[in-house]
Amino acid sequence: MSPAFENYLSLDFFFVEAMKFGVKLLDSSNIEYFTQIVSTVSKLCSKTASDKSCALKLTTDLVYFILPEFAANNLGSGGSGRTSFWMSLDPKSLFDFYICEGKSCEENLIMLEIQPDNLLRALKSSPNMKMVRIKLTKRQTPCITVEIDLHSISSKTSSRTITHDIPVKVISSSKLSSTDFQEPNIDAAHLSIQIPPIKIVKHMVERMKCLSEFVFLEATDQGTLTFKIDADAASVCTYFRNLTNLPIHRQNADEYSLCTVRLSLKRLSDFINALQFQPNKIICNFVNNKYAHFFVIHNEDLMDTSKFITKQLELIELEKYAEIEESKELLNSCSLQRLQIKGLCLLKLKIDQKFTGLYGRTIIVFITAVPNKTINTQHFSSVFKMVLKKQNTGTLLGLQLNKIIRGTTK
Repeated sequence: MSPAFENYLSLDFFFVEAMKFGVKLLDSSNIEYFTQIVSTVSKLCSKTASDKSCALKLTTDLVYFILPEFAANNLGSGGSGRTSFWMSLDPKSLFDFYICEGKSCEENLIMLEIQPDNLLRALKSSPNMKMVRIKLTKRQTPCITVEIDLHSISSKTSSRTITHDIPVKVISSSKLSSTDFQEPNIDAAHLSIQIPPIKIVKHMVERMKCLSEFVFLEATDQGTLTFKIDADAASVCTYFRNLTNLPIHRQNADEYSLCTVRLSLKRLSDFINALQFQPNKIICNFVNNKYAHFFVIHNEDLMDTSKFITKQLELIELEKYAEIEESKELLNSCSLQRLQIKGLCLLKLKIDQKFTGLYGRTIIVFITAVPNKTINTQHFSSVFKMVLKKQNTGTLLGLQLNKIIRGTTK
């Protein structure tokens, strides 16, 4: 384990038994997405952490992967500065089951030091996963235990289970100060701008890396972002205009109309290549001549569940509806997004204006899990639009969904 965390580790393991942490993943798309997240963390740690480890912070509401600045490597050849990261996940939107209890009500959180590469190897150990369970256990030392249920090879054989024990170390919450493992202070930024699509930036950075070790990023409050390198062979500048500036609340609004930072091209390339998912957007917050903070947003629509219209949940007899197993086809064909909440499948559908005249309104449908049920996505799309056009009520919508499930789409 990393010596950077040594001062924060607890040497007493007896209270591990008083802690509870467990998650369960049933949906294949959620398993794949969680694997992508762990892969991103693993790649970031392998390039920036002093010993390829990071902190795993578990609370009742959120899951965090954190590499604090004191645990990161120095940048560049003889240069000062470090690369750190802070990632938060909403367990309600990712896991089918989640529980986290600290050793006491006053300290209702769990902090662990973990090497994410070990967790990634466990998640990638078999492509034929049926279910994944992850929990905190006490062996000879504290461990994160990953249990993977595999699909049976044939109907005559029972399912198989593979178990991985990943050693971890407990970080004592009593040894933490108010600033340790804290979320980056975005309010301290002088200027904030949304960077261009990540594929374009990646293509450009890979070529600049061959010419220079560092790149100068310059941003203005007029939506301009410049990447500039000065090399012996040439000086290269790439300009992006008409980008989105995000509001920054500061006293002197005109003091930082232009901000500049110097970044290691290797570290910037490592960060971009580590992203194993396609982000909705990346926002760069500048602290002039000090550092750049990249705020990566993924599944933006699922970040604030308060946007959902809950009064549409008054559908009759929710138990009659079946979980849609071909979820990816349905999501692509009907612009749906799904959350797992209390064992139910939450579908969020943006209603098309030409069918309803209700531009931007959202309807929520809960569907319980029934095995071996599939829905024709074309029927679902056409019937749903037809229902909305005729009468926008939960009852009629429920009846039509029930007809599709039973195969009677008249």
